[in-house]
Amino acid sequence: MIKQILILFMLVFISNNLYASESVIVNGYDNDLNSTIPEHNHLWGAGNGRDWDSTESRHTGNASTSGTFSDLRVFLDIAPDTGGGVQSYTFEVFKNGSPTSLTCAILDTATSCADVSNSFTVSGGDFLTIKSIPSGSPVATGMNARWTLKFDGDTAKESMLAGGSGGDNLSTGSTRYGSLVGNRLDSNEDDIEVIVPTSGTVKNLYARLQNGSISSGSYAFSVRVNGSTSIVTCSVTAQLCNDTVNSVAVTAGQTINISVVPSTPNAGRRAAWGVTFVSDTDGEFIIASHVDDILDGGATEYFYPSAADDTLFNIESDFTQLAQEMIIKKMYVLIESSPGAGNSYTFTLKKDSGGGSSDTALNVVISDSETGDNSASDINISDDDLLIVAITPASGPSTSNETRFSFLGFIDPGGVPPATRRIFSL
Repeated sequence: MIKQILILFMLVFISNNLYASESVIVNGYDNDLNSTIPEHNHLWGAGNGRDWDSTESRHTGNASTSGTFSDLRVFLDIAPDTGGGVQSYTFEVFKNGSPTSLTCAILDTATSCADVSNSFTVSGGDFLTIKSIPSGSPVATGMNARWTLKFDGDTAKESMLAGGSGGDNLSTGSTRYGSLVGNRLDSNEDDIEVIVPTSGTVKNLYARLQNGSISSGSYAFSVRVNGSTSIVTCSVTAQLCNDTVNSVAVTAGQTINISVVPSTPNAGRRAAWGVTFVSDTDGEFIIASHVDDILDGGATEYFYPSAADDTLFNIESDFTQLAQEMIIKKMYVLIESSPGAGNSYTFTLKKDSGGGSSDTALNVVISDSETGDNSASDINISDDDLLIVAITPASGPSTSNETRFSFLGFIDPGGVPPATRRIFSL
């Protein structure tokens, strides 16, 4: 008993260092799981090249700082049960090509699972995916997965953003731009920018060629801010590179992304990258999306809270993503051109806590000559809530628009850390 009390005392007083930078990864994608073949997907945000498939290198994202992943939660649209024997889907988080201890299984008539006991550590340069493993020939049609994890950074104020080129190889002759959420590579930078919803610093760029090295030439990876190349940069001359020395300050409303500039490399390769975001305010982190699709001028459409994709649609359930306990405090929106006089688009965060979705108080209205705006309202998110973004036009706004939006997530850094909670239960 005395030993437990001493450990508890120590954890309470050092918790601000151990668990000062918790952040939540919100994810999920409307793509049927394979009922016979294990498949991988991207840990951070849906995106092009985001369909589940058996090629791990299409879905990796790079860790950029040290910390601990925990609290895996998975939700399926329907149960895997087919009526005979045992059917299941097991979900495993992979690090550097091998399964970690973070895993859970959904069996028969269940539609969700969670692993809140296990965790694993990462360091800058580790590459990660999530894997689905079917057993017993479970239901496949309509079997869409949503997932969420928690990351506890070893250093206060730090969270991670990560992306990749998906199934696309880098160009050997032209600059390409990469997303920092999900898999997306594009020749048009506007299509893949992420809005920063708070002030902070971007640092610790890690890049990796995923399907082999190059033997000559190079690829230069750089962090871009508002369309300009920053000093955060590194060049791959074989397979890996990083810049853990330089950093760039960002403010709320600015955009960030990755550029990849080839210098006569001998081969095109798929790539993954990641950066560390250091918020000026402890406990804050970024949840972001961008969509390369024209907004509808007459009907409400929906999109993921965290994605790099190219399709909006009018079926709300297709775009839900799983979340866990946090507060969402702000929303930022940019569109390419104004809606026009007397017209508007309203972007609304919706939440489904199990009884159907409803609008939250967090929304942004882009009207008349505006091309961007933001709003603030504390929205409490609970474990296993589903999140969706609704985009509603009014009075027939311009339909030549594509959009980017982001949310400011927050977890109180003064809260009781997981290790402490486990000791309380002894």
